[in-house]
Amino acid sequence: MKKFVFITTRNQHQYDHPLRSRLWTLCHKTLLNQQSNNWQALVVGLDEKEEGNITYLKATGETKKPKIKQALEYIAAQDSPPEYLIRLDDDDLISTTILKDLDGLEADAFTDKYHLLYDITTGKSLQNDHTWFPNTCILGYQHAIQPFGPEAMPLFMYDHDKAWHQYFEGKNVGYASKKDPVYLRVISPATVSISGTWDKSQDYDHENFERYVQSLRKWRRINFWKKRSFKGLDPYEPDLSALRELLFTKA
Repeated sequence: MKKFVFITTRNQHQYDHPLRSRLWTLCHKTLLNQQSNNWQALVVGLDEKEEGNITYLKATGETKKPKIKQALEYIAAQDSPPEYLIRLDDDDLISTTILKDLDGLEADAFTDKYHLLYDITTGKSLQNDHTWFPNTCILGYQHAIQPFGPEAMPLFMYDHDKAWHQYFEGKNVGYASKKDPVYLRVISPATVSISGTWDKSQDYDHENFERYVQSLRKWRRINFWKKRSFKGLDPYEPDLSALRELLFTKA
């Protein structure tokens, strides 16, 4: 396999609503626009097909962890493993330049020290320093499949904010600069970790989303795209802005 392999999981509700589907279209665009060709992606969901560097696997499980396990088993069955694994949610954006810049990477892991979030409802951003690892990190393959914790489950399957920083403490970890982040976490009422599992017969839980946003501090008063430049992510600001009209569209 190629040096970098993405694993993305998709659920039924993520296909059904226009906002979530469009966010995936944008995530997919950031993959196709990679300036490096040294990557592959496994998308575990409803489809089974090949699309260039992307392999779609029909899910055998319902939830995220079984789908990640399925992808790991697929990788283990290949002739040669990748050097790094990257978990990418289907509503987030990967920098289109980061893999090219890291082509010679030899660290155990590479991640954002300053986590970059974007609120699609307002265009405001937040970039805070956290001790825990974000969901999308570049993890060395042999580390990612290492049994960890009381369940002896592959590290890659654990919650990123609970296990990964503990495992990599004292190891060789590289950090991206604030101006050149690995990825952009897009938060919206469609974000499953905020609004919960969404039933397509209902609208999104906007009240719960607003409570979450209010709990975050240091949100900028102006759109960060006009204030600062983020390498590998700036071209997607118009796409994000265009999605706001779908926020209150019912399925």
